[in-house]
Amino acid sequence: MSHSQVSRAPGRPNPAPGVMKLFPQRADPRDRRAPRIDMARIHAEKRKLCDALEAIADTLPSQVDRLECLKAAGELVPLLRECHRFEEETLFPAFLAAGGSGEVVARLKAEHVEDQGTAQELAEELFRIGHGQAVHNPEALGYLLRAFFESVRRHMAFERDHVLPATREEGEIPGRR
Repeated sequence: MSHSQVSRAPGRPNPAPGVMKLFPQRADPRDRRAPRIDMARIHAEKRKLCDALEAIADTLPSQVDRLECLKAAGELVPLLRECHRFEEETLFPAFLAAGGSGEVVARLKAEHVEDQGTAQELAEELFRIGHGQAVHNPEALGYLLRAFFESVRRHMAFERDHVLPATREEGEIPGRR
């Protein structure tokens, strides 16, 4: 079933289109906990990706698994794009509706932009390595990988500790029952 075929009750917002592809098992949108349930699933996928990137960094330069590089490279940009879309279209509005800070949301959105740029750079390099090319500068790549996955982990921790609790305490997402 394509995104355009997903039926929604009148007045109910459609989920972010990309999230439907990677995260088809969405929580019931009538459930006030749905954004937190979906966010837990998204964070689990991001944690798996961070773990895979850390494993690649740990094996540089001579023991790198080229198949794992290809797998991570193929998942990196689409996963982040879809996670960020969900956060920006669903989670952040709920946070703001619950009295959350616009400055916090602006900071998190800025981190999304930075992460997307770095993810694109990493994906290109991991594809190159996955296709058999040499690791030109293992120290620089290891540093970039570690800086990236640590930044993503910090971002998730902030959302878990500050954004999600605010949505839990304060009612439902606008447009949801």
